[in-house]
Amino acid sequence: MRARATALVATAAMALGAIGISTAPASAADKVHRGKDGCFSWSWEDGGVFTTTIYLKNNCKTTHKAEIIWTNGAESHVTLKAGQKGSDYSAAADGVKSVEDLG
Repeated sequence: MRARATALVATAAMALGAIGISTAPASAADKVHRGKDGCFSWSWEDGGVFTTTIYLKNNCKTTHKAEIIWTNGAESHVTLKAGQKGSDYSAAADGVKSVEDLG
């Protein structure tokens, strides 16, 4: 029974590989970065091919604006209402340098 299950998994992996779907885990170099500044908790992950996306959540009971500084020096701003989740992305930066709650 175990040999049959192993053969089935191997066959499925080969089939997915044949149509271009990777069955390999993410690179060990890929890392999720998490943090908090003021009312915002945020996260982003290494390994984006064309873009880097940051995910934010406003944990306060009032609207707040976050300033995001990307690794290429560009800035962007996201305003979120109380409890709201949001995101932003950069097609030119390979990561986030800093996030600041501007109030």
